Amino acid sequence: MSRNLTELRAEISSIDEKILALLTERMNLSVLVALFKKSHNLPIFDPKREEEMLLRYEEKVDFECSSIFRAIIDESKRIQKGIL
Repeated sequence: MSRNLTELRAEISSIDEKILALLTERMNLSVLVALFKKSHNLPIFDPKREEEMLLRYEEKVDFECSSIFRAIIDESKRIQKGIL
């Protein structure tokens, strides 16, 4: 049974809502990370960890996802800078 364009778009919208909820959860955790880093005098940016994360994520999918995760990481760092 094939789905029509409206149904496919509705499925995409549903997934987008889930992505937004997960991004919100991730950014809330970034606040906690920033507070930890602040109390332990740690820097915001850990280039080694960032590159390891991006490489690990790229290996899990068959499409280019590093630009998506770079944007997520950049937003997380922006939030953390506001706290530190």
